[in-house]
Amino acid sequence: FARLEQSSFLGQGGFAKVTAVHDKGSRRAYALKAINKARLLAKNAAVRTEALQREKQALDELDHPFIVALHGVYQDEKRLYFLLELALGGELFRVMEHLDRLPEPMARFYVGSLTLAFQHMHGLDFVYRDLKPENVLLDSQGYVKLCDFGFAKKVEDRTYTQCGTPDYVAPEMLIGQGVNQAADWWALGVMLYEMLS
Repeated sequence: FARLEQSSFLGQGGFAKVTAVHDKGSRRAYALKAINKARLLAKNAAVRTEALQREKQALDELDHPFIVALHGVYQDEKRLYFLLELALGGELFRVMEHLDRLPEPMARFYVGSLTLAFQHMHGLDFVYRDLKPENVLLDSQGYVKLCDFGFAKKVEDRTYTQCGTPDYVAPEMLIGQGVNQAADWWALGVMLYEMLS
């Protein structure tokens, strides 16, 4: 952890900041997600810490080329750190925003890649529950890297937690019937529609 040197700011969420870093020895680049402990615990501490634990569990277990890789977890007095694979192509959201409507072969490529990532996750009993273009990063060659696993959860039957982004949430979650891995396919269908229209 001490060998890491910050190079540039990548983004910020509610209680986390992500920066690009490189290992001074190997010169290998990573994304470092720094989670502020005070902000994390300030409100809904139990819910937030559980989400962070679920994210770590998912990233520890998942190993797929279209899912961002976790390389290490560290902490100091003020922060928790996730050392993650760096995806320099930005968010799929920006591509969709720039092009307005994606050409069908491009949409097919992204949806096919996410299908493979979900197939891997679902095979290990995980449901993602937060698919949206902002949570799909692109690497330097344009391949997808699914990120942000705070809502990911191991589910063998159904889970009844209300979570996710409203535009992408499956109807069964909205009416309180609980969701399983099918919720991810619903969200992918919504995203495909947005890509093409």
